[in-house]
Amino acid sequence: MDVVTQRLEQLDKDIAKATADANQAWDAYQRETDPRQEAKFEKRWQQLVKGEEDLLAERKALAAQLTGPVLPLVEQLQADVKTLARGQVLQRLLFAEAFPLRRSTQPSYSSASGASGTKRKQEKEQRQRVETARRKSEKKAFDRAVEDYYHVAPDSAQLACMVLHCELRRVLMCHAHIFPKAKRESMFDWLGVSEVHAGWNGLLLGKPIRVVFDEGGLCFTKAGEEDVLRVRLLNPDLTGQSLGEAFDAILAGDASYSPDDVPADVRAMTFQDLEGRELQAPYLPYRSLALRLDDVFAAPDPVAALHAFLREPLFHVLSSGGARPHVPETYKQMYAMLFATSGVEHTANHLTHRLRHTFSERIKEGPRSLEELII
Repeated sequence: MDVVTQRLEQLDKDIAKATADANQAWDAYQRETDPRQEAKFEKRWQQLVKGEEDLLAERKALAAQLTGPVLPLVEQLQADVKTLARGQVLQRLLFAEAFPLRRSTQPSYSSASGASGTKRKQEKEQRQRVETARRKSEKKAFDRAVEDYYHVAPDSAQLACMVLHCELRRVLMCHAHIFPKAKRESMFDWLGVSEVHAGWNGLLLGKPIRVVFDEGGLCFTKAGEEDVLRVRLLNPDLTGQSLGEAFDAILAGDASYSPDDVPADVRAMTFQDLEGRELQAPYLPYRSLALRLDDVFAAPDPVAALHAFLREPLFHVLSSGGARPHVPETYKQMYAMLFATSGVEHTANHLTHRLRHTFSERIKEGPRSLEELII
């Protein structure tokens, strides 16, 4: 690995840390109510943002150096229609701007000289009200999108938990993000996908299960050759905790909740009992990925088709909260291609072969419609 590539990898780590530090500083500034301390927190946040921007600028400059030598080779790949699709795919992956580690920069609220503490407090409270309203609106839209995606009647009093395999009152249920909304600036930006609140990015889970999922305490994995996804408990501290106690703790203070709302058999279960349970979601990844794949390189707009294809694994390779997303080996290779400096044609052919080999086995029966594959 050359010096430039090593520096890029280190920069990615430094940028991730700088982003996290800046976000923490912003949260601290938002929580601060003492006008005498606000200026200190704001200055700290601005310093961290400046440091992050400097790291991003350095990374962009290095990435431009690295991708420069391969561009003529990419153009050469576009000699005919067949290689044109692969060339466009490589352009998307090789160009430095394909992997921006972007963050929605918060507006700087510099205090006007002489502004009263009361006025600043009022402005801060107004910003918080606006942010709260925005989040509520996003949540409402996401909940509706998930229910539409899974064909749930909007007036239904109960929802089916995909892990517990039973219907529960709405107060006990949650619309959980698969690819967490807190990570929308990372892999979603890389793929050019922004629909973190789309229905296909949601699951219907009991509230305790959703909380543990978000915290990285459990995940869903493919079990061998089975065409199912199963629960895997990652936090051993939860082994003996009962779901009944978890429901009670989460819904404490909610006047619409009664412990009797939780079925007796569910209340008696522990998180250990969830180990190996099937995720009963109607749309499974391996039934639609193969069909999408066969269309990618023959599509009129291969780049758009690639985006549609790539976002499917994000839907079905379930990751949570602080847990590092699990990415299949094929997609790790795509990421590695950003740092490729030679052998572009070979890499394109290899990528095409790997993708087709990985998923085409699942439709050996012949061409089928998407509706037939998703059952």
